[in-house]
Order: sequence, then structure tokens, then C-alpha cells
Amino acid sequence: MIKNLLIVVLGLLWCNISIANDYNWKKVAKQNTPNIKLYLGPDLIDKEKKSLYEQLVANIKVVTSPDGITKNDDNYFLIDGCRPHACSNKGVVWIDKKKDIFIGVIVHKLFEDEKEDDLDWFDKPVDYLIFTNSVGSFSEVPKKFIIDFKNLEEEKKEYGYGKPVKIRFIGPDKSIKDVTIEFLKKAVGYYEKVTYDWFKDYNKFDNVNRFFINESFVNFIEDNITSKKLSLGMSRGEKIPIFNSFFAVLGGPPNEVIYTENDRYIFTSACRQHSCDEKGVLFIDTQEKLTIGLIRHFYFNKVREHNDGSYLIFSKSHKSFEEIPRVFIQKVKEWVFTSHANKPPKIVRFIGADDKIIDVTSKY
Repeated sequence: MIKNLLIVVLGLLWCNISIANDYNWKKVAKQNTPNIKLYLGPDLIDKEKKSLYEQLVANIKVVTSPDGITKNDDNYFLIDGCRPHACSNKGVVWIDKKKDIFIGVIVHKLFEDEKEDDLDWFDKPVDYLIFTNSVGSFSEVPKKFIIDFKNLEEEKKEYGYGKPVKIRFIGPDKSIKDVTIEFLKKAVGYYEKVTYDWFKDYNKFDNVNRFFINESFVNFIEDNITSKKLSLGMSRGEKIPIFNSFFAVLGGPPNEVIYTENDRYIFTSACRQHSCDEKGVLFIDTQEKLTIGLIRHFYFNKVREHNDGSYLIFSKSHKSFEEIPRVFIQKVKEWVFTSHANKPPKIVRFIGADDKIIDVTSKY
């Protein structure tokens, strides 16, 4: 009885796998790929122009994951692969099943009759060709595709994804448009207002400077830290908003962005240009929606303090220093010993929700 039940269960599991993998993505791709012929390599002799659909399918014959399918649920489908014996040519198919939107991508090194450089084949950079009949222009390409494709790039960069020189788009009108800048802006959420949820979607930044690409990041930080004015040695004695000093120390040589707890916590830092002893830390909790900043400084309202520096920690989300999450303190103490030209502070001050400056050195 148990043996028969086990066979039935395994049979059902096998059926589910078969159903998932039987999704007819080729039919969707064929119906939604612009009917245009182009030369995208890799043949260097005949340079025959072939249909986009034909090249797309040929470029997904070799896969790096089971069946090449990296996403296949009720909402979305994603498959990628490369061409046999020419794996620099790759294909990606992304489909929004509920909205019937198809986006195809071909990664290639050659394009039509463009002049070839003298680089060795393996050193030649790649280009991306994005195409669809599902939307009328690149501006209508879904945000979800951009996020999924950027994640694919990151996961499979060892296979030749990433750092394209040129990104082109072909829509229903079959015209070829250069969308390199638009793609890169979409990829970093440039056109979107920065909120705590924004950080969950755009979670592949490698350093804090990249956040500044989105203009509304500045507004986000300004809205979420104290507006108090102090002189911390970066304004020739003039009292300026802490926001100004914070951006000065985050805008120079950066450290990596550390994502933890499934991207809940973001911890990153940088130092002031030409004065790397002065440093800044940014901590964001995307779940509790709170922001904490830290500035390492050597002056406090015109007074030169200890050579080991002082810390000013500030948060509009906390009334007292005791409420500051331990994960933040732990990350800061790790950062002290891993960042360049850093030492534990001699003085630690805190500005909370009431905007009062409190000496919390003994509590740090």
C-alpha cells in the first residue's frame, strides 16, 4: 500500500515538472518577435542575415540551468542559453503570462555591417538587442523585465553577461533604436521615486556612489535624516545642515554595499574626497522603514577634537540611542576594523527624533 502510494506521489510530481517545462514559449516568442532579418554573427564568412526569431531559438540551445528555465510560475517565464560552438551569442526570453508581454534579448558581438575592431574574439565586448511586438516603445518595457534581466546578468556574469557597449531596441515598427542610456537608467531605477521598497527592487548596487545616479535618492536621504545644522570641519566653521556634511562623506571613495537578511538591511560607507579620514555610514532597514546615518569627524562647532575622531550618529526614527538596532552597532564596529584609516571613536554623539545632541560615548 505504502509502495503504491509512493509511486502515485512520484508520478504526480513528475507530471507537475512536465507541465511546467511544457510551457510553449517558442509559440509566444514567434508571435511577438518583429519580422526582421539582421546579421548578428557569429558567422564571419557569409554574414547571412537571419530572422530574429530564428537566431533567438538558436541562441538558447545550450543552457546553464535545467532546461535553461530560471523562472516559470503563474505570472512569469524566463529562459536563457547560448549558441552551440559560439556561446558568446546568447538568447533570453522573458514573458509576462498574465499581461501577454514578451521581451526577447540577443547578446551578440557583431552587428550588420558595422566596422569590426582588431581585438581578439574573446576580448570583443558584447552588445544587447532587445525586441518585442508586445509594447510600442522601449519606455513601455516593464520594470519587472529590467529587474529580472539585471538579476540574470549578475548571476551569470561568468558566462559573458554584463557590460554591453551598445543596447538596441526593435519594436513593432521594426526600426532599430539605440537605447543604451535609457536602459542603464531603467536598470538603476533612475526614473522612479526612491522609497524603502525601491531598495528592495534595485538591490545590485556595488557601492554607495551608484545610489546618487537616481536624483530622488538625494531627496530620500534629506527627508529621512535630521535637518539640524552643525559645523563638523567641512564648512570652514560655518554651521550647515548635517545633510550637506553627510553627502560630502558619502560622495568620495566608496566601500561596497552589504545586503543582509534577504536584502532587509543595507549597510554601506564611503569617505570624503581628498580627506578620507572623514567618513560616512548609511544604514537602511527596508522592513521597518528606518534610516540611520553616521559621520566620522574631527571638529565639532569649530573645536578640534581627538585625533582618533568622533562619531555623530543620527536617526529620525529613534527617540533614544538605546533604541538603535544592535545590528547597526555591530556593523559599525566591524566597519571600524575593515575600512581604510579608521579607528574606534573617542566621542560618540547621537541626534534622535527630538533633534537634541546627546553624548552617548559610554553607551556605545
